Amino acid sequence: GEDNRNVARMAVLLANLGESITGVTVNRLCGSGMDALLIAARAIRAGEADLLIAGGVESMSRAPFVMPKADTGFSRKAEIFDTTIGWRFVNGLMNERFGTDSMPETAENVAAEFAISREDQDAFAARSQARCARATERGIPAREIAPLTLPARRGDPVTVAVDEHPRADTTIASLSRLKAPFRVNGTVTAGNAS
Repeated sequence: GEDNRNVARMAVLLANLGESITGVTVNRLCGSGMDALLIAARAIRAGEADLLIAGGVESMSRAPFVMPKADTGFSRKAEIFDTTIGWRFVNGLMNERFGTDSMPETAENVAAEFAISREDQDAFAARSQARCARATERGIPAREIAPLTLPARRGDPVTVAVDEHPRADTTIASLSRLKAPFRVNGTVTAGNAS
């Protein structure tokens, strides 16, 4: 399920919306959910639809380890790829011509190209977290979140009603202590990357 190649169609079917309702999966990696929303808005504006459901899904903890098909009938080659960050299977020509950097590596490239310092990235991230905390206190995100109650393996069902990503206690000092694991002398961390 989590690795379904047409997750939008799967969601439509599992939500019992009806087999006649289409589901279109957008793959723009981290930008998929936002792009799906923009596609839906343009379709409504153009008069192609009256009502559309748009969203995004990502579960990095469920990203699989994968093995390519064997090169020969009895190949002893056993490569394993971690698909959490980066490409599943690298296309040699694509890599040669354009590179196949992961999103964090791309962020490092952008920071280097535009001379964005670690300090500037951390300050931006801290400011963003503070703005999110203020908005949360005012109830703004709550107006856009539909609580979802899910059965637990053990015990009572769990209700998810808040975005778990924001960290209200984030400071420039706490961000400055994080390591930049994607490049030697890098500037991108788990705290300033998203």
